[in-house]
Amino acid sequence: VSGLRPGFYYALGGAPRRGKTNLMLRLATLVARNEKIPVLYYSYEQTRHVLLTRVLSQETLINPLILQTGDIRSNTELVNRFNRGIREASTYMDNLYLFEGDRQDTIEHIRGVAYGTMEAHHADRCAIFLDYLQKVPTVSPYSSLQKQVDEVSGLIAQLSTELQSPIMAASSFDKEGCRMDSDSSKDRPTMFNCTGGGDIEYDADVVFILVKDFHDTTQLTEKIANAVREGTVNPHRIPHFDILNLYVDKNRDAPEGGNVIVQFLFLIEDNQMIELGCKDIEERYSYAKAGKIFEWLLERGYLEAVGPGEH
Repeated sequence: VSGLRPGFYYALGGAPRRGKTNLMLRLATLVARNEKIPVLYYSYEQTRHVLLTRVLSQETLINPLILQTGDIRSNTELVNRFNRGIREASTYMDNLYLFEGDRQDTIEHIRGVAYGTMEAHHADRCAIFLDYLQKVPTVSPYSSLQKQVDEVSGLIAQLSTELQSPIMAASSFDKEGCRMDSDSSKDRPTMFNCTGGGDIEYDADVVFILVKDFHDTTQLTEKIANAVREGTVNPHRIPHFDILNLYVDKNRDAPEGGNVIVQFLFLIEDNQMIELGCKDIEERYSYAKAGKIFEWLLERGYLEAVGPGEH
């Protein structure tokens, strides 16, 4: 997606449990690690403990549930993963601030926190992530969620320009948008399928829509099922996954022309989103791509090859 640009407001729309938080957390940690600037991540749904567990899950490749409730000390492989992940996380944790958003965390309050954090870091910029936009409070409450979103979205656009820092805000689909993000729908959702979507689309510099690619997910599922039937893959070591399409519906200052769709393999249990590259919208046959992903899963140990008689 060409990197996060100073002063740009990024809007990310998607259905619940589609991977928005995972994608934003990965971007947040990459900015904190690579740019060495303060990164403020506000979640209005999850606690700091849960957010930290998800960050550690991405670095350790250990399921968040195991990190929270399991004893990994008796498993050498998990201990090694955990230690490697902690070392990776320690390189950027001083720059990453995780907040449990509440009624005081309006855009005006976040503005003050951003300036204070930049001053403490002697930095001239930062990055802010808001998860998610419809729950960001306003100083004066609105009777209409539509009006609240309109104000919040406009303030985000102003703040990103004022700070000359990127701000990314997730936005959840309404019921119709969630219905459209299904294998039975002929149309895909857009930012207009979010509450306040028209205002968000207008205010944002870049608009992303994250949806499941049911066709490509089915192709990979069938490829794995065939391998199980042939007895070449352990049927008890099949990861839960989706193939996701990240549509770039708006990209201010980008060259004209072309539909940009970035594909990800979402390994749900490990909170991992593996970039597969851009999707060819003219592509008719994706079984060869499914084969490449299948081989990648084998090489990384997500699938376990078995010999004759082992299964």
